[in-house]
Amino acid sequence: MKINFVNRRRKRRLQEEENDIIEGEIQEGSYNSVITRHKRKKAIKEAFVSSFTVIVIVGYILLGVFLNMWHPGWLIFLLIPIFSSLVWAIIEKKPSYFSIEMVAIATYVSIGIIMPNNTGWHPYWAILLVIPVYRSIISAVTKVKYLKN
Repeated sequence: MKINFVNRRRKRRLQEEENDIIEGEIQEGSYNSVITRHKRKKAIKEAFVSSFTVIVIVGYILLGVFLNMWHPGWLIFLLIPIFSSLVWAIIEKKPSYFSIEMVAIATYVSIGIIMPNNTGWHPYWAILLVIPVYRSIISAVTKVKYLKN
């Protein structure tokens, strides 16, 4: 039940973000041209992400079959949401869309798993501190831009 609630909440948040984007652009052009631009951007993102996903899956299979790296090899799947958020941030020209959270978590988990003798967990938790720092900087820059306009 909790998963459905989380998925519904995430879907609602994504729809609200799309509506905000569309409403912000309507002031600049006609409704139809804004919808067309938005659909085009979404199609570009989906094309990049789906292609990258196929590349990651093929890479994982190759790592497992030829190098027998099934266990640490699964970490490359963490690149998919990172790439997706990067593409969306570039397309929309909004750095706040980039998922620094996923980068920090993927880096922390990768270091923890790859380091020998479980020595990578303790001191490297500090990597997670980059999340609030990044979000604070993005928030400050956004507020400065808003105040200048």
